[in-house]
Amino acid sequence: MKPLETAEENVKRLTGNPDYTLPHPEYSNTDKNLHTYCPDCRIRYCSRLCFDKAYDSYHKVLCLRSSILDPDNPLVILNESWKQMHYPPETATVMLIARILAILKQHPSKAEIRSTLKIFCQKTVEEEAALAHKLLGDKFADQLSTLNNLFCVAFPDPELQEFLQPDAFRSLLALIGRNAQGIGTSPFYQWRTAIEESDLPEKEKKQLDKTIDQIYEDIDQVSGTFLNTEGSGLYLKQSAANHSCIPSARVTFPQNNHVLSLVASRAIKKGEEIFISYLDECELSRSKTSRQQALRENYLFNCNCERCEFGDSGESSSDSGDDDEEMSD
Repeated sequence: MKPLETAEENVKRLTGNPDYTLPHPEYSNTDKNLHTYCPDCRIRYCSRLCFDKAYDSYHKVLCLRSSILDPDNPLVILNESWKQMHYPPETATVMLIARILAILKQHPSKAEIRSTLKIFCQKTVEEEAALAHKLLGDKFADQLSTLNNLFCVAFPDPELQEFLQPDAFRSLLALIGRNAQGIGTSPFYQWRTAIEESDLPEKEKKQLDKTIDQIYEDIDQVSGTFLNTEGSGLYLKQSAANHSCIPSARVTFPQNNHVLSLVASRAIKKGEEIFISYLDECELSRSKTSRQQALRENYLFNCNCERCEFGDSGESSSDSGDDDEEMSD
C-alpha cells in the first residue's frame, strides 16, 4: 500500500481547492512515472513490480476484468453491501477478507497459509462471536449470515468452502476484528517531514511552517481529521505484541507505505517483553475506566498493566466522574 497522489494532489483533494499550489514539489516522494495499470480492470498500481506481486498473490482472482463497474458482479455487490452494514462506510475490512481467500486460492502451498492463519485464530467461540458482533453492530446475526452468503457467491471455488462454513467464516471475521492493523499514509505529511529534514534556509522553513499551518486549517474545514489514505493489514510479528497503557514501543509506517515498524518509545532491556498500545493517543490519555471499557469492547480483555494496577499520577478525580457518566449512559 502506497499513496498514488502527489502531495499537491493530496492537498487539493483534502481542502476541496483545485487551485492549491504546493511549494517545493520535489519533496513529494510520489513518482507518477512509475505508475502502471492492470490491463484488464485498469486499477492503478504504484509500479510494475507492485502490480506483478499483487497479481501473483491475489489480484488474478479479484480482478473484475473490466474498467466499467458491473453492479451485478458478486465482488461489487459484496463491497457495496458491506458499506451498508458497517458505519462509517469503508472497504478495507471486507476486502482484506477477500484478499485472504484470494491468496488461499492462488498460493501454491495452501497448508502454509492455513498455518499462518491459525496463529491469528486463538479465540473461543464466545469471543469470536463478540468480535464479529463488534464489527457488524446490533444486527449482527442477520448481517453475519448475509455477509457469509455474499462471500459464498463471490468465491464459489470448492477449495475455499471450508473457510466459508458458518463457524469458519465467523472465525475469519473475528480474526480481522482482533488482529487487523490500520494503515495510514499521507503524501502531504511525508512532504512536510521532508521539508523539516531538508537543508532549506531556516528563514524559508519558518515561512513554510506558516503555509503548512494554513493548509491544516483549510483541511480541517473540509475533511476534518480524515487526512490519511487508510487501509488494513495483518502483521504476524506486530500482532504478537501485547497491550500496555504504558507501552514501550509504538507502531509506525516510516516509509509512507504498508511497511510497519515498531519503534521503541523508551529503553528496552534485552529479553524484556515489548508492549504496544491497542488504543489511540486520545483513548490512551483518558482515565482507567475509559481505557478498560474500550479494551473490553474492542479486544475482550481487562488490562493489568502497572498504570491500571497502581494508578496514574496524571489522573484527577474529575476523570473518574466523567467515566461514571460514560458507564451509566
